[in-house]
Amino acid sequence: MEAGYKVVAFDGPAHGGSSGSHVDAMEYAESILAVAERAGPIHAILAHSFGATATMLALEKGLNVDRAVFFSALNGIRGPLDHLGARLQLPDAVLENVKRMFETKFCRTIESLEAVCIVPHLKHFPLLVCHDKDDPLLPHHNALDLVRVWTGSELSTSLGAGHETILDDPHLIQAATRLILGPTRFQAQSSASQSGV
Repeated sequence: MEAGYKVVAFDGPAHGGSSGSHVDAMEYAESILAVAERAGPIHAILAHSFGATATMLALEKGLNVDRAVFFSALNGIRGPLDHLGARLQLPDAVLENVKRMFETKFCRTIESLEAVCIVPHLKHFPLLVCHDKDDPLLPHHNALDLVRVWTGSELSTSLGAGHETILDDPHLIQAATRLILGPTRFQAQSSASQSGV
């Protein structure tokens, strides 16, 4: 890049060209740590959806960055499990068994994987959270919850950008670029409306 930074992009486990057919948040977090160790000091990290959860877990495990941008952040595991259970009309007992299986594998509670539990124990640095008001997969309150617990974070809200195509929103790309290249404090512009918490 003209600013002198090197851009490193990778396909997480079971994503893109990477091998595997499934991945959990812990495995994804370990892959982020491995890439960071190989790439050298990390100035900023950009993550989308499930990648935001994995990034928070990587930060919990010692990942060191100066700033971050989260697009359509998934804030934990419990919400998606509850949503899936409701969508498939799973009996409560079945859903509870699935949660216990996750907890056995992770050696921690489902609740402890939520951003509101992880973030207070992290080093807080400038974070830009980009989320669409009408995200069909992750409700906008995910973004509100995240910026509420992350000191120094800012929220840029789009309207109509969706969950995946939010990554193509030119206004949010500009806001992300300003955060990465600019001073610690910044003013994020939004393509539709802006909320600050």
